[in-house]
Amino acid sequence: RRLAARPPAACGRAPGRKAGAALAPALRDAARMVSRVAAGRSLADELGVGAEEGGPAARAALLDLTHGTLRRYGRVQAIVAALSRRGQPDALVQALLWCALYALESGRYAQYTVVDQAVRACALLERWTAKGYVNGLLRTYLREQTALEARIRAGDEARYQHPQWWIDNVRAAYPGAWEDILAAGNSHPPMTLRVNARRSALASYAQRLAQAGMSARALGGEALLLERPVPVERLPGFAEGEVSVQDAGAQRAAALLELSPGQR
Repeated sequence: RRLAARPPAACGRAPGRKAGAALAPALRDAARMVSRVAAGRSLADELGVGAEEGGPAARAALLDLTHGTLRRYGRVQAIVAALSRRGQPDALVQALLWCALYALESGRYAQYTVVDQAVRACALLERWTAKGYVNGLLRTYLREQTALEARIRAGDEARYQHPQWWIDNVRAAYPGAWEDILAAGNSHPPMTLRVNARRSALASYAQRLAQAGMSARALGGEALLLERPVPVERLPGFAEGEVSVQDAGAQRAAALLELSPGQR
């Protein structure tokens, strides 16, 4: 569930009318995916077969909503549970509310846009009877946000954004640093590239990035750390297999295995 998402825009910033109008379909698709991930599926698999209608902008909104929501899974789950006074809604409506809460907190959209588009998304999900419930819960959250904050932070999962079993294990293993470790787990990971040594040298690919307006520094081996994350479509030669996205730690792991020809 814990996957990278691009940093949120400046708080309070609202996009134009076109972006707001596209939010309901994005919330619909994100709710479907998040509900399946909550049931045990992989987000990577879901995105591999996800909706593509609307072009790159719709895809970007879907990625932001799914990744951002799942990064805050404990928090948004606690908020919906705290505000659902008549029992929990079905799984799809819950997932829609989680995604809408993330959209509200991200600062990417005006508050009224998120509430309106979440209600519209109910119809797109064929959950017409949930419209009033979704509208009421989101408006209650906006009214009671300050008071609600203290209530939900009393729970470890909502506060630290990790499953309780993992929180307990980290606390036991690192009693002096467990909170810092959990905080690091919630930070945005850097975007590291692995240059395909069969296709290009590290220095020459770094020069191509610079020519494309992207700054990067070498981390050893074939790894390049981008100064700022970018969509993979912008990476020179990505579609041709000249470079891939892989964390630096994963790249270093292979070298530590002391592999030799013929091994499987």
